[in-house]
Amino acid sequence: MDKKLKFLISWNAGTGSFRLVEAKALAGVLAFCVFFDVQAISIFGNSRQLIDHINGVFHIRIPLMTDWLDKIMFLRELSSDCSIQLIGHE
Repeated sequence: MDKKLKFLISWNAGTGSFRLVEAKALAGVLAFCVFFDVQAISIFGNSRQLIDHINGVFHIRIPLMTDWLDKIMFLRELSSDCSIQLIGHE
């Protein structure tokens, strides 16, 4: 079996601001990876503020996002190797 599988995941993340929807989508991707016990995760996105928040460079102060950001951080910790980067940056 190929060890570098790639998945394209799509679903309706609901409504809200673009930042909130991006956070919901990221939480969904991480939940998928945790559920299927994916150990090495490389996620590339285009939301600089969200990715910088997760990587500790920036702090998002939007009360409606707090629960989703906490879920993302929790799910990320469940993976032994999880990288979340901006598209085009390494």
